[in-house]
Amino acid sequence: MKSLFKSALASLLISLPFTVMADAELDSLLNKIDADISAERLSTPAGNNAIEKIWQFKDRAPYDQRINSRAYKVGKSYVKLANNATASKQFSKAQSYLDNAWMLAFLTPGLDAAQDKLDKLYSTKEVAKKAPAKKTAKQVALSLIH
Repeated sequence: MKSLFKSALASLLISLPFTVMADAELDSLLNKIDADISAERLSTPAGNNAIEKIWQFKDRAPYDQRINSRAYKVGKSYVKLANNATASKQFSKAQSYLDNAWMLAFLTPGLDAAQDKLDKLYSTKEVAKKAPAKKTAKQVALSLIH
């Protein structure tokens, strides 16, 4: 029994520095994510943005809940950007922002409302008027003849 206890204690002591190092690396990654969010590097530039680092963190520590608040901060930023794009009638850009929020943090407050608003605008005649009219196959064929 004593030898079993000693071997368990020894393996725990051996793994302890690795755990401390992993925690320090995760803390450093959280700090980098916070800096990216503050600098509004949400999804660009490639290789140096908050979203990529959030996914790295989730890969390394899938059960560490400290990442959730950061994911929601990014989600809230995207909802705000989407609302601004919707207000300026940049509907495709707004949808792109919402897609990023859905992918990262689908429980972000305001995300459902922003999506519903954009969906309603897409279904109205106002958007249909701005979209170029699609030609029927007959119209395309006639334009080729003339």
